Amino acid sequence: GQAVTARLEMGSTAKEGEAPDFVFAAADRIGSIPVFVANHDTAAGRGHLVGGLALLLTEKAGLQTVNRDAALAIGISVCVLGEKALIEGLTHIRAGQAAVMIPGRPPEFFYYAAYRPWLAAERPRAQLIDELADVLRQVFAKMIASADGRPIMVPLSAGLDSRLIAAALKEFRYPDV
Repeated sequence: GQAVTARLEMGSTAKEGEAPDFVFAAADRIGSIPVFVANHDTAAGRGHLVGGLALLLTEKAGLQTVNRDAALAIGISVCVLGEKALIEGLTHIRAGQAAVMIPGRPPEFFYYAAYRPWLAAERPRAQLIDELADVLRQVFAKMIASADGRPIMVPLSAGLDSRLIAAALKEFRYPDV
C-alpha cells in the first residue's frame, strides 16, 4: 500500500514516522499534552499531519479557511470548545481519544479511555481532603525541586488555579516567585 508520513511538530523539531498503510496518534487519557490532526492534501492525495502545535500544523498543511461555527463558539466562550478548531481541516484529539489515518480517507477517531468518576470508591470527605493535600504537597515539592532556585512566574488570572499555585509556593517558602 501507499506509505503515510506523519510529522510530529514539537517546538522547533519534527519527528517523522512512516507506516505502510496507516498512522496512529493518540492523546493521553487526561489530555495533558495537546495533539492535533491536520488534513494535508498533496499530489499523492489526502494525507495528515500530527502534532502538538496547532499553528505550525496549519501552516505546514496550508490550512487557511476559518471555521465560522468554531469562531463563534470560541468568541462566546473565550476558549476552545472540545475538538472544534478555528481553522477547518484541523482537529483536536481529545483526552483518551485516538485517531487512525489511512491515505485518501478522513481520520477515524475513537476513544480508548474515558473519565468515569462513578467508578471511584466512596471515602469520607476528611480522607479525600487529606489525600488531595498529600498529592498537592508532592506535586509542589517536585515542581520546586525541578525549578532548582530559578524564578517561578505565576500569571494571575483571578482564577483558582493561579491562586493555588501562588499560595502553595508561599507555603513552601519558595524565595523567587
